[in-house]
Amino acid sequence: MQAQHCMAVFSTICPVPIYPYPARGYPETMSKDDRIFAALLAAGRGQRFGAEKMSAMLRGSAVLSLSAQVLCDIPAGQKLAVLRRPAQTGLLPSGFVSICREGTQSDSMRCAVGWARTQGARALLITLGDMPCITPGLIGELIALYRGTAEPRPVCVQSPLDGSSPMPPAIFPASMFDDLQSVTGDRGARSLLRSLPSRQRLLTDPALLRDIDQPEDLRAATQALFKPPGPG
Repeated sequence: MQAQHCMAVFSTICPVPIYPYPARGYPETMSKDDRIFAALLAAGRGQRFGAEKMSAMLRGSAVLSLSAQVLCDIPAGQKLAVLRRPAQTGLLPSGFVSICREGTQSDSMRCAVGWARTQGARALLITLGDMPCITPGLIGELIALYRGTAEPRPVCVQSPLDGSSPMPPAIFPASMFDDLQSVTGDRGARSLLRSLPSRQRLLTDPALLRDIDQPEDLRAATQALFKPPGPG
């Protein structure tokens, strides 16, 4: 199905929780980098959830709103949301451009990369719409890892748990845009991430990487987002 282009900036502000830990905020000392664009992929069917999971609520905020708000709290460049339905644009904070289309995660990836390429991005940060526990602090650490590479190289996150795989959020330099536009299937760029050496993988709290796949995941995600601060 040919993509339906919304290509408009929306001004709906959705309520989001305050990040519970000061360390989870974006580092104030990190400068803005307009060359890194951000794309939120949220056009999946969500069949295992059994309903529209992007509009499912976590303590008064939609899953999509939480996932999108993080990109508003980091000093990156332009922001794109690839959505399944035009009605989902009402769940986006202000400052997003949106493209509506149906297909696999790889279709969304190619759409995002094509947009980034035409806008002159030097790197593209990819996040997923069903990962509402990602924080600005985590994205800040990922950007710092990307900036620390000797030359532009892709970076991603990974849980330290045994058997875990590298996954988004991930940052890809423009030199990999051709590779990204060649991916197929519903796993997106994960096949490319599996080849990354450990120095290009950011190990982080598994709770932050929780995705909303089934209704019971909402309860676990709520605990990750709103758990009280620990000692110290």
